[in-house]
Amino acid sequence: MTEPDRQHLHHAIAQDEGYSCDGAGEDPRREIEAWTRHCNASRPHSALGHLTPQKFAAKAAQKGC
Repeated sequence: MTEPDRQHLHHAIAQDEGYSCDGAGEDPRREIEAWTRHCNASRPHSALGHLTPQKFAAKAAQKGC
């Protein structure tokens, strides 16, 4: 990962209102994995009709998509 990519990711994580990391910063990979899980489970996405990805997938499965 390049430095600009790292900075962009750090900014995205810092700006995510629903996410809070422990701030220790000891293991960036764990923090990124935790944020990814949060983003995919808890954070609504406007492109998905303001649903979380999990809720969107469940709704699509119910419709048989």
